[in-house]
Amino acid sequence: MSAERLEPLPMTPQEMLDQIPAFTVYAGALITDPDDGPLLLRSVYAGKGWQLPAGSPTTVRTR
Repeated sequence: MSAERLEPLPMTPQEMLDQIPAFTVYAGALITDPDDGPLLLRSVYAGKGWQLPAGSPTTVRTR
């Protein structure tokens, strides 16, 4: 029985934990016209329909 050679991990466990965000930021908005009609955006993803404008930043650094 031969032992498989294990490759080293690309980072230490602590380095991996440091990459995980401490929290998630997300924002949404309800914007209306003068007649109180909502601003809706048509989703570019199939089947998602219309939705309120919202999103999250790609990167948040707190340290």
